[in-house]
Amino acid sequence: MHFLTDEDRTEIFYSAAHTGVIYNYVTKKQKLLQGHCNQITSILCSEDKNWVVTADAGDDSMLVVWNSHSGTPVRTFLKPHPGGIKMMDLSADNRYIATLGADEPQTCSLWDWTDKDKDGPQVSMKFDYQTIGSAHWIKFNPMDPHELACNGKNRVLFMKWTYQSETFQYYGAAVGKDNSAQKEEAYTKTIFLPSTEKAVTGTANGEILVWEVSKIKTGIGQIGEKKLEKIVQLNIDQSAINILLTVEHYLVCGNADGTIRFYDVFF
Repeated sequence: MHFLTDEDRTEIFYSAAHTGVIYNYVTKKQKLLQGHCNQITSILCSEDKNWVVTADAGDDSMLVVWNSHSGTPVRTFLKPHPGGIKMMDLSADNRYIATLGADEPQTCSLWDWTDKDKDGPQVSMKFDYQTIGSAHWIKFNPMDPHELACNGKNRVLFMKWTYQSETFQYYGAAVGKDNSAQKEEAYTKTIFLPSTEKAVTGTANGEILVWEVSKIKTGIGQIGEKKLEKIVQLNIDQSAINILLTVEHYLVCGNADGTIRFYDVFF
């Protein structure tokens, strides 16, 4: 669910089956965003709340950008991936959409929805299953739309792209030669910490893995690449971290035990 409310309106945005819904909880009226023929798998909302995005998975799938005020579609991509979209994210400048396919082998693409002359993705690549397994999460760096994080159950990839390239450049985040830091618990989500070069990954047992750029040669990873700095147990009861995001300079965790917890940059 996304909160569209500001000083001018009192609305929320969510999906139900194959329909997006913009609901005014004061007037009790709703706009139905229709057109998908499969269940919607992922929805987004821009920072300025002017745009919402919907995507589905299955035959004849679509990726649609809507005007959140009028409820009308402004850009549609037909069959963005062979099996539709599993997960997506919107860059902080609201220009780019990164998508993870629901296909096998899995594809990852980046779309400039503001470029009316380009019908396909700006950048695209196909994942080897050994590279990441089945990826279920993708996230832009809010300070750099050319960097993203993507993770599956047991691997995190950091990815970069340029206007000149046709595919992503990526590396798997290093966890240590002896694998002692490699936990068996599944990774849930990965996000970048604002105003830092760090990123964190939540796990199914209430930990976060903290990744930081290596500035010296350590034998683990390459200089300039993120490697595992430390593991922090945030939830004493080991409940899963299912939601991971930042609000201003705080890290926010939504946990399986029903709690929402706010942390500073030192956790």
